[in-house]
Amino acid sequence: MERLLRWCYSAVFWLIIPFLLCHLLWKSRHNGDYRKRWRERFGRPRNLANWSTNGILLHAVSVGELNAARPVLDGLLSQNPNFSITITTTTPAASQQVREWFGDKVQHTYLPFDVPQLVGRFLALLKPKLVLIMETEIWPNLFFHARKHGAELAMLNARLSRRTAQHFNWLAPLVRPTLHKVSWLGAQSQADAERLIAHGARLSAVEITGNLKFDLQPDQQVWLRTKQLQAQLAQRLVCLAGSTHEGEELILLRIFKRLQTHFPNLLLVLAPRHPDRGEKVHALCAQQNLYAVRYTHSQPIDNQAEVIILDIIGQLLSWYGAADIAFLGGTLVPVGGHNAVEPAAMGCPVIVGPYRENILETAARLDYAGAALLLKSDADLQGCMHTLLSDPVLREQMGQKAQQLVAGESGGLEKSLNRLTEMLTSV
Repeated sequence: MERLLRWCYSAVFWLIIPFLLCHLLWKSRHNGDYRKRWRERFGRPRNLANWSTNGILLHAVSVGELNAARPVLDGLLSQNPNFSITITTTTPAASQQVREWFGDKVQHTYLPFDVPQLVGRFLALLKPKLVLIMETEIWPNLFFHARKHGAELAMLNARLSRRTAQHFNWLAPLVRPTLHKVSWLGAQSQADAERLIAHGARLSAVEITGNLKFDLQPDQQVWLRTKQLQAQLAQRLVCLAGSTHEGEELILLRIFKRLQTHFPNLLLVLAPRHPDRGEKVHALCAQQNLYAVRYTHSQPIDNQAEVIILDIIGQLLSWYGAADIAFLGGTLVPVGGHNAVEPAAMGCPVIVGPYRENILETAARLDYAGAALLLKSDADLQGCMHTLLSDPVLREQMGQKAQQLVAGESGGLEKSLNRLTEMLTSV
């Protein structure tokens, strides 16, 4: 039955590949990198035959998952210098981040489309001993061929929201045997563990490690950029909206214009989740008659700017440290929210919208610690922003509580590295 289901799944995937390529072309209107390196998406990275083999393969779909994976990768590189590490991603932004962080220390390529001929050939050439999957990336052919070629399979920082679990109910005959192949699964929470087990993960393979994002430790370079930004923005009240999606920026801009009457020195920083939307967000600001500039760290910040668009990779963490308050993107529209730990780690009080399905556990902990304000609806956003902007003492208290929470919740990294070390010694 599993073989038949994977055959049907693969046949459908082959049929939709032309549409996926058209989608990449469409996205390349704003980011030309989507038109490049298509060979890799068909399992043919340049000079793959000359790559180091018999190492570790880690897949992180985009920047968010890569951020969570970074401390694990640093630990693996330190503890296993004789193992080659290959990182696969699916977006140009994540690809750029890999290069900036690791350079030649790792091998990097896009993950091939999940059909047997492409994934199987890729894994047959790479011959990984350990395949690591970040969070919720469940690919039937990737998992099958990893095991077929003798690799151990692990999932890190694994989560499964109620909404995704409901979708998986329709695919249970395919999802269950796929998850059953995982040798070890580090779940973010008890609820995630229970849902993953219900959908096929073996009870003996599941361990609750907590959210790896709580092990975030900003480096000296991040804090240095933060201090530089604080010096440039000393006369401004800064509201940062991080990882925003289409539909959210317009709401934020309208609220910002109303808040300007109370806080004339207010600066709004918009950091779109997908940096290639920067031009579109800039045009949206112009439509609202707001003077917006696109940030570049090579030039001083324009003091006359009402809005700054942060559409470059690798700067968001420092901006969280320089902001007075932060709004978490993906929570005013039904996306489910993004990384709430980053602003908390930088001591920035955070406002979280009503759509927080992907970060329920983290948002609840921040709320309980007094480090975040959770909205019941988007109608509450202006009032919450006004409250925080009016009260510097409250902002300071919330920021301190946020950092204390992050420090107290860390530990998932050590658990994960210990288990991965055990797996590597057994292969």
